Amino acid sequence: MNRHGGPAVSSRVGRQFVRRSAGGNRQAAWGPHNGGVTETTTLLPLPLLPDRRVRLEGPLNFRDLGGYLTRDGGMVSWRQVFRSDSLESATRADVDIIVDDLQIKTVIDLRTDGEIERTAARSRRLPGVETCHLPLVDRPGFADPMFFPGVGLDELYLLILHRSAERIIDALRLVADVPRPLVFHCSAGKDRTGLVAATLLGVLGVGDDDIVRDYAVSSYAMAGLVERLRGGHPASGSTVLPPAAYEAEPASMRTVLGDLRHRHGAVVGYATDHGLPFEVVRRLRAELVE
Repeated sequence: MNRHGGPAVSSRVGRQFVRRSAGGNRQAAWGPHNGGVTETTTLLPLPLLPDRRVRLEGPLNFRDLGGYLTRDGGMVSWRQVFRSDSLESATRADVDIIVDDLQIKTVIDLRTDGEIERTAARSRRLPGVETCHLPLVDRPGFADPMFFPGVGLDELYLLILHRSAERIIDALRLVADVPRPLVFHCSAGKDRTGLVAATLLGVLGVGDDDIVRDYAVSSYAMAGLVERLRGGHPASGSTVLPPAAYEAEPASMRTVLGDLRHRHGAVVGYATDHGLPFEVVRRLRAELVE
């Protein structure tokens, strides 16, 4: 039973697969709702693993960061860290899933003060959940391609990564320190959220291919988000942007990861070079990698 007296709402559990190389080593956990399998491999069924995408009535881009394999043979734990678009569109049923089923303890809100103020009146309270406000940029326009004509998303992401490095490190510290399970989000759950997700997965030891795939999954939510904005949906807290703002092309994230590797040796090098203690790196890996 949920808190409203109705039946408990369970997140979907689907049939997933693990890729194995010719030598039999695990390669990646990937399922029908995780973006599909894009390489020719032997597929072995792994029943009863969670779906990566959490189907909600309001938020369109809510998903689990668990299941990705790390370079040392571990796997990122399921149902500990989630990423999402803004949660102000969450319905009563969504709250049941977020609080009762997923048991979210902490929300890390990466939006600006202005974005939060515009949506505060229609945001539904999440009982027993702590919210940490950590704006990744000072104003939404800082992260919008429409304010940077001719600048690609990869260039914009690199600009944010270097100008807002201290805040990205603060986000990683929060992931390490606050009660979990947790979810972090911005507005669309693609750009600011995508950069924090990519950095976290890199720190945990996930390979570039899976980091890129995780970023690209946002493309499935963008059409619905654009439709919501153009239709004046009450949950939309911003105006419609040019089409480039809603792209989630794998090449954009791959370019970003290549730049970080060139400048810092690895994604984890970017984090430690900008002040993340390696003790926090070890703790994140110990607590979030199985």
